Amino acid sequence: MKKKRTIFFIYGLLISFTVLSCGKIDSKAPYFYTLKIRFTDKDGNDKLQGIKYGERDKSEVNIFKVNQGSYQLGIVQTQSSKEDMNLLPLTLQRTEPYDCLVLTARTFTFVPPTDRSRQLTYKFVCAHIFGDEEEHTVVSDWGEVGSVLRECITITLDGKTFTAMDRDQFGYPVFHVLLGE
Repeated sequence: MKKKRTIFFIYGLLISFTVLSCGKIDSKAPYFYTLKIRFTDKDGNDKLQGIKYGERDKSEVNIFKVNQGSYQLGIVQTQSSKEDMNLLPLTLQRTEPYDCLVLTARTFTFVPPTDRSRQLTYKFVCAHIFGDEEEHTVVSDWGEVGSVLRECITITLDGKTFTAMDRDQFGYPVFHVLLGE
């Protein structure tokens, strides 16, 4: 009888801890900043064709991890933010009629919409895309869409600003960067 009471007491404690932790901000999902960019040259050639990529992302059918040796990527938060974030590995979304790079930054914990970054700066080196080993700067500006969602509104690559011309099949804006102009 005493053993049953102890077991019920332990189960009760576990259930209490679980219920109490559900209301904590840290128990909510992290936030993802997803930026999709299509690169073409002045002749309309897809600059992502032939980029080295490896295994398919297990959660997506047409998303592949770009080989880490073929690029360097860093992120800088350009405003005072309460977010602690990191970059996920660069991926390639294979779609018709073009491919796009997917840059994803993730917060470690839930951040309320009012405290989310409005601008992120990426430092990006990729000889396959740019034809050089120089560091290129991509500044992304984020704004509200609807009541809670934040998405990228514009990007600036090496001083030239681009707006999203279309959306992919998941509803993300896709930025078309024309290189060599």
